[in-house]
Amino acid sequence: KGIQASIKSLSLATPDWHGDIQGQWRTLPGATGVQRFPGVLELKAQLRDVALNTVHRYVPLQVSEGVRRYVREGFVDGRAPLVTVRVEGDLTDLPLGRPNAKGVFMMDADLRDVDFAYLPPYLHNATDLPWPRLQQASAALRFDGRSLSVGPIEADVQDAPGVRVSQGQVAITDLAQGPAQLSVNLALNGPAPALLHYVNHSPLSRMTAGALALTQAEGNIAGGLALRMAFADDPNLRLQGHLAMNGLSLRHSPGTPQAQNIVGRIEFDEKGFTVQPTQARVLGSDWSIKGGTVAVAPGQPSQLAFDVQGQLTAEGLRQAQLGTLSRLAQRMSGSTPVQLRLGVRGGVPEIDFSSDLVGWGMDLPAPLNKAAAAAL
Repeated sequence: KGIQASIKSLSLATPDWHGDIQGQWRTLPGATGVQRFPGVLELKAQLRDVALNTVHRYVPLQVSEGVRRYVREGFVDGRAPLVTVRVEGDLTDLPLGRPNAKGVFMMDADLRDVDFAYLPPYLHNATDLPWPRLQQASAALRFDGRSLSVGPIEADVQDAPGVRVSQGQVAITDLAQGPAQLSVNLALNGPAPALLHYVNHSPLSRMTAGALALTQAEGNIAGGLALRMAFADDPNLRLQGHLAMNGLSLRHSPGTPQAQNIVGRIEFDEKGFTVQPTQARVLGSDWSIKGGTVAVAPGQPSQLAFDVQGQLTAEGLRQAQLGTLSRLAQRMSGSTPVQLRLGVRGGVPEIDFSSDLVGWGMDLPAPLNKAAAAAL
C-alpha cells in the first residue's frame, strides 16, 4: 500500500526569505518495497524578499562545486522580491534529471538592485585586473534543473558612470551532464570617457596592450562583450568583443593631434585587438587607419602596428598646436598624400613615414626649401 503526505499551506520565515509552500509526496505508484522510494513529489512555493547573497545555500549539491562557487561569489548583493519554485516528478530524476526524465524542477526569480560579478575574481587570470561588476541590475533568473540563466539584464557598470548594459544574458548550461559551460553576453553603451575607464581598468587593458591608457575622448561609444568558459580544470576562457565609434572625438595621448568625427570599430579577443578600417578627421583633413596587435611568440613583448593614410595639409599643422612643428608650418604651404606605419615594439614607438611631398611647399633656408610641385 502506498504512503503519502501533503501540506495544504505552510508559511515559513528565515533570515534569508519568507514564503508559502504547498505540496504532496507519495511513494512511487506500482512499486514495492524499497523501490517505492524516494517517491514522487509535487511542490509549489512562493518565496519573497530573498537575499541573493544567500541563494548559493539552496543550490542542489548535485551541481558542481565550480557552479555553486560561481553563484556564491557572483551574486554579491541584491534581493529577489518574488521567487517561485515548482517541483513535479520522481525524486530519482530531480533536481538535475536524467536526459529523458519527465520530472520538473523549475525556479523563477525577479531580480532587483543586484550587484553581480559576472566573472568573479576567482576566475580571473592572476595577473589581470578584475572585471568591473554590474550594479543596480535588474533581470529574470531561471533554474530548470539542467541550466541556469539570468537575463535580459539591465544594469549600470561599476566605476563607469553613465555606461549602461542592456539585453545582457548570462547562462550556465550542461549542469546535469557536465562540465558546465558559462556564457556571458553584454551590450554596453555610454560616454566615451567612462567606457574607456572600463577598458583600462579590466582585463581588456591587457588585451588592448594598454593602447588606450592615456586616451581622452568625447562622445558616446557602443560596445559588446561575449565570454565563454567551462567549469573544468582547464576553463579555456574565450572572449570576443567590440567598440563601435560613430562621430567620436579622441586624443590618443597628451600632445598628439585630436581625431574628430571618428567612424569605425575596434574588435578584440583574448589574444589582442584589431582596428577595422576606420575614418577620422585629423589635422583638418580625412584619414584612414587600420591595424592592431601583431602575433608574437609566447613570452615575447607585445607588438602593435597601424597603417595610416591621409592628406597632410600645412594649414592643419598650423592649427594643431603641436609646438615647434606648428611654428614651422607657418613657413609651409599646400598639401600632400602621406602613408604612415606606426608601431610599438617592446614598449618602444616606431614610425615609418612615406610621401613624395608633391604639393607641399617649404619656405625654409636651403637645403630645406622646396617648391610645391617638386618631388622628394
